[in-house]
Amino acid sequence: MKSGATAAILLMLALVLGAGSAPAAGVLSFAAQVEVGGGKVTLARLVAPEVHLPAGLRRRLERVTVMAAPRPGRQARVSGRRLRALLAQARLPRDLSVLLPAEVVVRRGTQRVTTHRIIAIYTAAVEKRLGPRRSRADIRVLEAGRDLVLPAGRLTTRVDFPTGRLAGRVPARISFLVDGSLAAQRRVVGRVDLYGRVVVAAHALGRRHVLAPEDLKVVYTRISDIRGSITSRPQDLVGLRTRFPLTAGQPLELERLERVPLIRRGDVVRMVCTRGALKVIAKGRAEQTGYKGMNIRLTNLASKREVYGRVLDAGTVVVQF
Repeated sequence: MKSGATAAILLMLALVLGAGSAPAAGVLSFAAQVEVGGGKVTLARLVAPEVHLPAGLRRRLERVTVMAAPRPGRQARVSGRRLRALLAQARLPRDLSVLLPAEVVVRRGTQRVTTHRIIAIYTAAVEKRLGPRRSRADIRVLEAGRDLVLPAGRLTTRVDFPTGRLAGRVPARISFLVDGSLAAQRRVVGRVDLYGRVVVAAHALGRRHVLAPEDLKVVYTRISDIRGSITSRPQDLVGLRTRFPLTAGQPLELERLERVPLIRRGDVVRMVCTRGALKVIAKGRAEQTGYKGMNIRLTNLASKREVYGRVLDAGTVVVQF
C-alpha cells in the first residue's frame, strides 16, 4: 500500500476513534486537489465538491482560514496533518467522520479579460455618461492594452473619467474587482466625436457686424472640437454683433458675439403704452442703456413720471400701465 494512502487512512481512523462511540451522522471528505478564487482559503473551500454541507457546518468551516490563496496560476500544498489541527478549531459534531487525504494541492483559478471586453466596458461607460447624446456620438478606442489575467471569482468593474471630458480625447481608468477586492487597473484612451446641428456664418463677416437672418445658416457637423457655447437656433443670434471677423462656415460661438445697445442713456425714445386694446404713444428719456428685450427705466417727458419698459428696437420701448 502506498504511503500517501496509508497516511490518509490513519488520519481518518484517528478522527473517527477520537470522536467516541456515538454512531456517525455522516462523512466529511476533503478533496486532494482544489481550485480556489478570492484572497484566502478556508476549510470550506477544501471540502470535496460532491459533499453537501449543511448551512451550520459550512459556517463553522468558513470561519477557519487555512492559508492565503496562491498567486493566479500558482499552487500550494497543505498536509493532512495540518488540516487535522485546523479541524479542531472548527468544533465539528462528535458524530461526524472526517476523511482527509495525505495532502491537498491548492491551485489559484484565473479568468482572462480580453482586450475586446475592455473596449466594450469603456464604450458602455462613455455611452452611459453621454445619455441621450450617445446616438449622435462616434466612439473609438485608441489605447486599451493587452488581455488581463485575473484571479477567479466574481468580477465587477468601475470606470472613472479623471478629466471629466466626454468629447475629443477621453481617458478613463478601469478598476477590476474580484469578489469586491481590487485586482487590477487599466488606463484606456478613446476618441469621442459628437455631432449635432449648429448655427454657422453663411458668408464671411467682419468685426462689429450686426447679425441678420441672411448672415446665418444651420448645418449638421462635428461639434466635439468646438470649445465655446453654440446654438442651433438662428433666432437666438439675430441682432447680436460680432466681436471678431468670421469666415464662411465658422460656428458662431456665443463668446465671440456681443449684444448691441439699441438705446443709450439720455436718448429720447418712443414709449408705446398698452393696456388691453388701448395704445398710447408718448416720448420718454432713457435713464439706462438698453439691449433688445431688456427692461429699462425711463422718464415720461410730458408727466415727468418715472416708468419702466421693455426695449423693442432702436428707439422704441413698450411700457405696461
